[in-house]
Amino acid sequence: MAKDTYEEAIEGLRKLLSENDGLKAAAAAKVKQLTAELGGAAENKAFNPDERIRTGFHHFKKEKYEKDPALFGALAKSQSPKFLVFACSDSRVCPSHILNFQPGEAFMVRNIANMVPPYDLTKYSGMGAAIEYAVVHLKVENILVIGHSCCGGIKGLMSIPDDGTIQSDFIEDWVKICKTAKAKVQAENKNLDFTEQCTQLEKEAVNVSLANLLSYPFVAEAAAKKTLALKGGHYDFVKGSFELWNLDFNVSPSISF
Repeated sequence: MAKDTYEEAIEGLRKLLSENDGLKAAAAAKVKQLTAELGGAAENKAFNPDERIRTGFHHFKKEKYEKDPALFGALAKSQSPKFLVFACSDSRVCPSHILNFQPGEAFMVRNIANMVPPYDLTKYSGMGAAIEYAVVHLKVENILVIGHSCCGGIKGLMSIPDDGTIQSDFIEDWVKICKTAKAKVQAENKNLDFTEQCTQLEKEAVNVSLANLLSYPFVAEAAAKKTLALKGGHYDFVKGSFELWNLDFNVSPSISF
């Protein structure tokens, strides 16, 4: 009904203007005023998080869940993802969007600066549980660690003073997982400015995480048997590019696309 009323109003305006050219200037001014008022109302509308969640789920259910009953019916019974993916918690870096992963295709772990700590039964038990479940029980065939451009966690790591003093409760202690990558980048890229060194560190930290993965016995065993491949990636959302490389106990040439 609202649509009909709107279309009728527009048609009425067209007819009126066609019959009286002298009204066009006044009508243009009124339309401009109304456009500004409607635009201001839209801008001033308060963000409603509950409504955003509801409309988001409604869209998902209507456009995806209900349109693919075979997929979601199978996922209701079990999962067998091919990938274990480590990605940053950064809101601009969503693996499912970047790589078009479908539900059930990738087991996800996201944290600050997409880092994987070394094997530790107590300090990083939560991370160990995720890796163990994916590798031992889900038997994923690939582990992918994705770094990204403009990473705040990497910038934080690069900014930690040489004396090791920290200013946060958790962040700096966490990103120090890849402090060896920082030392390597600083030693090999003294001629680069801070921003360029951060870009290099975004990729080198991925390599440290890949090496740390091999400290988990079940990961090392699967990698040695060639039933599990370790891969590094770097997503540049400024340039819209993705770089991928393999780790077969040595870093092989990368592929950019």
